[in-house]
Amino acid sequence: MIGILLILFFIIGFIVYIWLIWLPIRWAKKRGFSWRKQLYIGIAGFFVVSAVFFGKNLISYAAFKYYCKNEAGLTIYKTLEQWKKENPGVWETLKQIDDGQEYQGKTKYPDVPYERIFDNTKYISSSGNQRIILYDKTDYIFWGALEVYSFILMDNKTQEILAKYKYFHWKNTWDTTPDKDGWRGGSYLGEKICDPEDEKFFKYARSFSNLSLTKEEN
Repeated sequence: MIGILLILFFIIGFIVYIWLIWLPIRWAKKRGFSWRKQLYIGIAGFFVVSAVFFGKNLISYAAFKYYCKNEAGLTIYKTLEQWKKENPGVWETLKQIDDGQEYQGKTKYPDVPYERIFDNTKYISSSGNQRIILYDKTDYIFWGALEVYSFILMDNKTQEILAKYKYFHWKNTWDTTPDKDGWRGGSYLGEKICDPEDEKFFKYARSFSNLSLTKEEN
């Protein structure tokens, strides 16, 4: 049933697309324009209608490719072994923050901030323990078609950033307008994810007292 509805949707969309291109040609023909001018107007109409139908997706996908190449990935500033060496005996005492604490706007430990500001942007604590905290944020850019996931692993005591990770998620949509809460309604035709070092980052993060956060839980 869903397949039939999708086929009908594409057929109707294609008819509307052709009709909108034909309208300016019909307008030019009624005014007695030469066939050459009608052709030029038709070509102009084609580009205008195509921009309306596909412009957002084309621009957002180009941005996705750019960001994937230039910004996606992992930066580790300190390995677990280095951190253990600088903090002897501490790793064995760390205990996981209880699941669900983030939904209460607080963490299990009073001296662990639920929110932190990095680069003038608010991050929320996702998981961690009394010493190592994983903060993250999600941004919706290019009409909401491109989602940006950013993670920062931080030593809460020294406020030292141990690692940063960022990945991108692009959706080919026909409704990409976020509402006031950032949630994007509508449906999408396809998607692309650029997470080149996803497994490596979460394995690294979990190594600090077995942090439980995975991308699916975010």
